[in-house]
Amino acid sequence: MESRINSVWQSYAQMKHALPPQAVESSKGVYINLQDGRQIIDAVSSWWTVCHGHSHPHIIGRMKDQLDKVSHVMFTGLAHKSVYELSDKLKAALPTGINHFIYSESGSVAVEIAMKIAIQFHINQGKNKHRFIYFENGYHGDTFGCMKVTDDNTFLHSLTKEALKPIKVKIPQNTNDLADFDRLLKANKDDIAGVIIEPLFQGVGNMNMYSPEILRSIYDITKKHGLIFIADEIATGFYRTGEYFACDYANITPDIICLGKAISGGHISFAATGVTTEIYEGFYSDDPNHALKHATTFAANPLGCAATIASMELFENENRKQEVRNIESQLKQEMKAFKHYKKVKDIRILGAIGALHLDCDYQDILKMRHKMIDSGVWLRPIGNVLYTMPPFIITEDELSRVIKAMHEVLIYTL
Repeated sequence: MESRINSVWQSYAQMKHALPPQAVESSKGVYINLQDGRQIIDAVSSWWTVCHGHSHPHIIGRMKDQLDKVSHVMFTGLAHKSVYELSDKLKAALPTGINHFIYSESGSVAVEIAMKIAIQFHINQGKNKHRFIYFENGYHGDTFGCMKVTDDNTFLHSLTKEALKPIKVKIPQNTNDLADFDRLLKANKDDIAGVIIEPLFQGVGNMNMYSPEILRSIYDITKKHGLIFIADEIATGFYRTGEYFACDYANITPDIICLGKAISGGHISFAATGVTTEIYEGFYSDDPNHALKHATTFAANPLGCAATIASMELFENENRKQEVRNIESQLKQEMKAFKHYKKVKDIRILGAIGALHLDCDYQDILKMRHKMIDSGVWLRPIGNVLYTMPPFIITEDELSRVIKAMHEVLIYTL
């Protein structure tokens, strides 16, 4: 068994010391069923993806129907019905003005595409603008370009950033900070291709949250200096924060938006990069060199499109927004008790996100991981943050069980 485990290189695991992964037999709704007979609540939606729950019959049905029609075709010179249907749905759901889409296989690739678009948009206009503004504690993916606009302090990346020479800034907190941000953009606008940000909620970056007013101000300053505003909604999109998209809170339309994770309801790896017509027209030309230089083998794959259409139909026909409001209300009520723990530094809640910022070390986190399965709940701390981001279909009783498990883990560990 050990040799089989070592044949699979787990994500972010020091394989010499990593615990054997839990063997999964099946998953349904909010539950993961282990091969040893135990059933656990997926309290983190399998890295924030299964918003409708695992193995949703409507999504699976759509995917099966798609397989009977078109399983895959290359997306150059050929297209299929589902990609147009999906694009129509995204246009209707997203902030007004985002009308054009490039489809890919993961959130990291969606961000890579966004960065390429921003740089080439300026090149097509005869401008050499290749730098990006990114934010402290920001996280945008694990591919090489994404790593350059991800804060090293997220404990994930420490490789060179020399190629793009990005500029890291803090999320502004007040008018003085915003004035500093304004001056920075003014001083560097001739080199900057765009500003990339996670709206309202920095997931991997300690689950930090900030206000719609700050987001709006960052957007306004970016546009004031004629720079491209990229919203990374891979974690925040599709009602996770309480609105369809976090940008909706600030009533802004980003120039480029990145979507992933919950886009397909977590049933298949899929992502999208959407742009405004203004950005699209920057590539629409008689010059073949102005065409976007990007393609992937499984771009706009029919199965991913079908799953995403089905997921969006569930958003249209089932009141996920109210479900998220209910989750948020329950989190605010039941997580109050965590303030009595000396090692809980902060409690953060937004939509279907509840996070505890802890005063602990790596050994404490390892102890938490040992304990969580015993509580019947799958929890996966990020850094020194213990959090829940459950499927939206979770019941009140099930969510209470999750919060109880968080108490048990803290009592055992701290």
